[in-house]
Amino acid sequence: AIASSTGDSISALKLYRRTLATTLRSMQRQQQQLVTQMQAEKDRMGLDDLQQLSLSGEGFSGLRDLYGLCLDALRRGMSAQSFKAMLDDYLREYPTSIVLLLAEGEWYEREGAPERALEMYTRILNINPAVVQAITAMARLHEQNGDLESAILDYHRLQSIDAANTAA
Repeated sequence: AIASSTGDSISALKLYRRTLATTLRSMQRQQQQLVTQMQAEKDRMGLDDLQQLSLSGEGFSGLRDLYGLCLDALRRGMSAQSFKAMLDDYLREYPTSIVLLLAEGEWYEREGAPERALEMYTRILNINPAVVQAITAMARLHEQNGDLESAILDYHRLQSIDAANTAA
């Protein structure tokens, strides 16, 4: 942010990319710990337990905020194609990163490729079936595409995980 305010936007983008890479490594470690815990307890856990476990974890919220800040700054400072190439690079390194898959899905939505976005959200739910953002996005896309039956199923799934969710 400091480099950006002095007009050195290239240095700022490099700083955001380094920070993003560090944040992704930390988030990936925490996600792997979560997956390991979920696998160990999968016979005893319901979707609501997965949702609670997904949201827990010391420091994860701060990492998610930092990740969002970096990603937003990079999205604004790069061309759409450069941003997509960066996401692809990171996804090669972290193929099960839920936050990267969400960003890729959102990118496809902005670029008018809802089928590809749905593929990303499905990949996320194969990793963790309780990711509310992915279910919400799928429901919205199904509804926009006129697939009301799938949209209703998505909204029901969303409601079973997060009864307080206003989208459901």
